[in-house]
Amino acid sequence: MAEEKGISNSGVFDCEWRKRPINLMSVLRSFVSQLRPGDELTKMSLPSELCHPFSMLELISLRQVSYFHVLFGTNKATDDEGRFLAALKWLAALLQAEIMEKKPFNPVIGEQHICWVEHSADDWTEFVSEQVSHHPPISSFFMRNKKQQIEVEGNLKFGVKFGGNHAAVTTAGPVKIKTQFGTFHLDKSVPNMIVQNVVWGVKYVMWSGDITLSCPETGYSATLTLSEVDPTHNRIEGKVTKNGEEVFEVYGQCGVLVEVWPVGNEEKKTVLFTAEDNKLDTLSYPPPSAQVETDSLALWKAASDAIIANDLYTADAEKIKVETAQRAREKGRKEAGLPYDAKFFINAEDDEESANWTFKNEITVNREFIEQLKKQKIAEDEERQKREAEAEAAQTGEAGEGQEGGENCLLQ
Repeated sequence: MAEEKGISNSGVFDCEWRKRPINLMSVLRSFVSQLRPGDELTKMSLPSELCHPFSMLELISLRQVSYFHVLFGTNKATDDEGRFLAALKWLAALLQAEIMEKKPFNPVIGEQHICWVEHSADDWTEFVSEQVSHHPPISSFFMRNKKQQIEVEGNLKFGVKFGGNHAAVTTAGPVKIKTQFGTFHLDKSVPNMIVQNVVWGVKYVMWSGDITLSCPETGYSATLTLSEVDPTHNRIEGKVTKNGEEVFEVYGQCGVLVEVWPVGNEEKKTVLFTAEDNKLDTLSYPPPSAQVETDSLALWKAASDAIIANDLYTADAEKIKVETAQRAREKGRKEAGLPYDAKFFINAEDDEESANWTFKNEITVNREFIEQLKKQKIAEDEERQKREAEAEAAQTGEAGEGQEGGENCLLQ
């Protein structure tokens, strides 16, 4: 019998739960149910009514890995200019028109997410991510294709500010793209975002502000500016420079068409990216037997299943359970004065709030690694069963002592 495959809801689009409108009364009930005398409002859990059934780490992997193959064009180009434009095409592919009716779960510190794409028997792209900070939220990720000799290492740090009927999402965290012909740098993994009509009206999302791709080795650089034209049109425009001199202009619409032409010569306009290039790679995930406790797919499964079933009472309870456990772990770590020891990444700076974590490069996502995860999960399951048995035995003992004490009292 074939082993059950891992599935992420982040890649499921044609489904009923994505189209559900937000029930404001359900949101209010969720907040009220959490209120206790003396509680801190900052520790209240966001109602599951406002969440999609997947983690932000799953969403990052879907965005990043689905278009990783576009970077293979850097190996097909014959000169520095062609390679830079190939990298710029990859960036344009990442900047799809965003649809975000609700938000993903905020990853808890220590949460991990692993996936891969099999291009052929000996050619695959691996993805590893980990939540290295919760306040502020910082997600570190690493992608690699050994056959193509391409690696992408990055961080996503973000903050949210509300203003009236919109929310501004600010992003930070550098990205490094290593190829066999040179290294490219992004000043951030994605541009800022503006979420319009948060409270009333039809919600929509727009990329906003600047993002810069550069290659110091060749002198090429491009700054793209994202802005709203109307609720269905997210404009992208910018210029490519070489050693400070403008050489190309870029203009288009996110997810639809982006064109490029030599400065002052629009007649030589060529397509950089078009909607026809929206071919998504198929992502694979660890099977349930290899989903360890901190894997996004396992960690949020109960809450996700409840959201899909529209059982929001259970979803809230399961979501709060995950978040409460994180707070307890973090409280113990901080009281002990211990820094966060990430599994897959190391902080390049002596600052826990730094968005400059680098991959330890101690693993490769392959069959052997999946087998290691399976062994780890077996050990975790055995340890959990042991704890549950000990807790049950302790409760039984306490009940017995209480009953014996009651009998003695009656005999007296």
